[in-house]
Amino acid sequence: MATSDANHRLLVQSGVRNNKLLFVAIAGDPINSGGSTNGLIRGGGGVGYNWHKIHFPDGSEHSLPKPGSQLFQLIDGEWTESKGDVTPDEFEAFCASKPREFTIQSLLTFVAQQRQDVR
Repeated sequence: MATSDANHRLLVQSGVRNNKLLFVAIAGDPINSGGSTNGLIRGGGGVGYNWHKIHFPDGSEHSLPKPGSQLFQLIDGEWTESKGDVTPDEFEAFCASKPREFTIQSLLTFVAQQRQDVR
């Protein structure tokens, strides 16, 4: 999904399998930059299978899901990765909220607040 927040043009990629959010990858450039935001995830598939790989800034890649990491971000050249524990419904609610800032931290803060409100 191509989107933007207050400061960045973003490309947000996600993967869900069996009602589990496998990954969210956020890539972004300054909103007024002339360049194009490239995605972090490459994938493909065929009958009965699919695959995704994350491409790290150093050129290496890793198959997804990646044990220990669910959330990936490359904004303004800064790499961040987080374990996360976000459900597909929580991610959809975050996207629908049209956040002022679309980052791993803002997603995690949103999810924590939603969970707190449920208690």
